[in-house]
Amino acid sequence: MKILILLVSLISVCLSQTLSQPIIAGGVYRNGENCGSLEPPYVCSPNSLSGGMMMREGVCTYFRGLSTLPTTYNSSSDGSSVIVNSYAAADYYCQDAPISTQTIGSGDCEASCSNYQMSYLYNLSPLLSNQVPKNAVLTIKSKSDNCANDWETTWESIEYLNTDTCIVDEESGGSFKVSCTQSGMTIYSYAARGCTNNPKVYGIGFYTDSCDGYQICNV
Repeated sequence: MKILILLVSLISVCLSQTLSQPIIAGGVYRNGENCGSLEPPYVCSPNSLSGGMMMREGVCTYFRGLSTLPTTYNSSSDGSSVIVNSYAAADYYCQDAPISTQTIGSGDCEASCSNYQMSYLYNLSPLLSNQVPKNAVLTIKSKSDNCANDWETTWESIEYLNTDTCIVDEESGGSFKVSCTQSGMTIYSYAARGCTNNPKVYGIGFYTDSCDGYQICNV
C-alpha cells in the first residue's frame, strides 16, 4: 500500500520563483521493467502511457522518480531537443553552475530509476500549448498562495496520473487503476497485470494543505 501511494501521489517539489515560457512536457510510461532490467533501446509505447509532467522552462524542479537532484529543463534554440541541467543537492534554487548537463532529443524515449528502485520510461519535448491534461489526477506546484482558485494561471509544474488506465505495478508484478472525484482518488489494485479479476480498493484523500504539491481531479 505504501508503494501504491507513492506511485499515485506523484508529489513534486519545485523550487523556482520565476514563471517562464515555453513549456516542456513529457509522458511517463510503465512497461513493468525494474531498474536492473532497463536496457536500451527504450520504447515508450502509447499502450503503457501512465501519465506525465509539464514544467515551465527554466523552473528549478525535482520530479520524484525522474530526478534525485534539483533540475532545470530548457528547449534548444531550434526546438529539436531538451537540455536538462542538474544541480548539487544543496542548490535548491539552481543558482550555481550545473554539475551535469544532458541533451535529450525531442520525443526520444529515455529511462530513469527512482529512489525506490522503480523504473520509468519517459520522453520530453517543447510544448506550444499550455493545455493541462483532462481525466487525470494532477499534482501541482503553484507560485500562488490561492492555488485552489487560480492554479490554471499560476502553476509552475504539474505531474499527472491518467485515470481509468491500467498501469503496471513494478514492485508487486500486478497492476492498478485510479479514478477520482474532487475530494480524492480511489485505487483499484490487482494481483496480476491487465487489471482483471477482483481488485482491492483503497480510498485516498487529496493533498490540499499547500500549493506545493496541491492535488486535484481534472475531468
